[in-house]
Amino acid sequence: MSPTWQSKLLRRTHPNRAIYLNSLRKLLGRRFMRTGSMDDLNRALSYFKKSWACCSSAPSIRISSAQFAAIILTTQLNWEDSSVLLQGAVELLPFVSVRSLEHTDKQHMLAQFTGLASAAAAAALKAGKSASQALRLLELGRDIIAGLLMEMRGDITDLKEQYPHLADEFIHLREELDSPVDEMISSALTNGRASIDSRVKRRYEADQRFEELIKEIRTQPKFCNFLLPPSAEGMMAAAKPDPIIVINMSAHRCDSFLVEPEPLHISKLLEWLWNVVSRPSLEALGFANAPKDDFPRVWWIPTGPLSHLPLHAAGRHMDGSSETVLDRTMSSYASSIKALIYGHRRHRSTQSQSDHGVLVAMQETPGLAASQTLPYAAVEVENLKKFCPELGLKPISPSLCKADVLDCLRQCQIFHFAGHGLSHPTEPSRSCLLLEDWESKPLRVGDLRDLNLQKNPPFLAYLSPCSTGANEVYTLVDEGIHLVSAFQPAGFRHVVGTLWEVSDITASRAQYVEDSTKPFESCETTGSQEEKKQEMPNYQI
Repeated sequence: MSPTWQSKLLRRTHPNRAIYLNSLRKLLGRRFMRTGSMDDLNRALSYFKKSWACCSSAPSIRISSAQFAAIILTTQLNWEDSSVLLQGAVELLPFVSVRSLEHTDKQHMLAQFTGLASAAAAAALKAGKSASQALRLLELGRDIIAGLLMEMRGDITDLKEQYPHLADEFIHLREELDSPVDEMISSALTNGRASIDSRVKRRYEADQRFEELIKEIRTQPKFCNFLLPPSAEGMMAAAKPDPIIVINMSAHRCDSFLVEPEPLHISKLLEWLWNVVSRPSLEALGFANAPKDDFPRVWWIPTGPLSHLPLHAAGRHMDGSSETVLDRTMSSYASSIKALIYGHRRHRSTQSQSDHGVLVAMQETPGLAASQTLPYAAVEVENLKKFCPELGLKPISPSLCKADVLDCLRQCQIFHFAGHGLSHPTEPSRSCLLLEDWESKPLRVGDLRDLNLQKNPPFLAYLSPCSTGANEVYTLVDEGIHLVSAFQPAGFRHVVGTLWEVSDITASRAQYVEDSTKPFESCETTGSQEEKKQEMPNYQI
């Protein structure tokens, strides 16, 4: 007698086994909600665990099962088992967002698991695991899309020197996977359906081989950590010379991870932010008072809803108080430590050979009301043009259209945009800079991210528009998808942007100064820290 389809589904190796088990747990969960039977709850937990253990099933189903099982376990205060499940789920997340997918498809796949990394880190700490173990989960489970780009576009000089045949194959596969999907399909459309299927299949096979190649490289001496999330030592090394502050928030606890060259410390948003997050963090780093001379720098890496809040502006701003972040440090932001390490490596290995300063001023924007005219945008750019010779730059003013601006970005040292930006409320990759053709050809996050400027990395992108650093989509908050973040994987070493609204006249005061002994090594905006503080508008949260 041949086995029935039901018995086949029950086999441990059947790819749909996890779906079947999930259906059973849903029925038990509904009955538990009606009856309160702990037996039903425990059986549902058992099915969750069995679904998670189905290695041949879809990663998204398994991750979802692990999440629900962890929720039940946390209600039972079983932090150890909850932490084990959440850690496994986080480690499986990259397999949900494969390199062969288009960026928007990756976003949709990851959106259902927002907050997973934060929950895993919190559970790890609750279970008594070390701060470095918890921080590793945050690094592994956040900024995944940009992380995949960093992996493909990373510096492989050491690999080339020791294993040139592996490096050559890595570069070949990287170029195949790094080409934008839209461009690939558009090209294939001219040759019919068969051509599309062939290109998609080839891209999928390249992704599979890329994973196999990475595993092969990791078997070689001194390459066991190739493209892995940073180790505790790697994160501590990234904190030289500037410490890093990672803020994590979950339903069960909130933590501030302080990363220094020495062993990691843990310490527990404007005045409330100061009291709860910023002051404890800064004082733990030794920044208890306003410095007399050079301001120390810190790197903020907020997670979850904290990504929307200005940690750099936290403090008591009334009555001339000096109890503010602005009085104590110069603040920078990063989407993750791996992004910071990536930027540092690119800085050491290559520098732009261009002397172009690409300056764009959009005083009037088609389709926007007259009240949204930016009278100081042109002034801002004209002042910068006068200043360019002092920086050894040749000012370039492209035509105000997407194609020309993108073309100029490929050969520039500095990009300065004075105009409007649009933060998309539901699809962050569609956030864009508004040029004259923005209504038909918007310069979107996805376009910027698809630039590959690694061989000639520009020094700085300066974005004056409001909210260029904002991502309004809660389910993708841990991916840091916005205009500012798009420039780094493209190749820019530094990006300056805004979290909230900024006035036209205040933005127009931005200039650059140069240390003539180290051009583009210590470039900063002018104005003292105290002047910047006084110019900052008062906001209510």
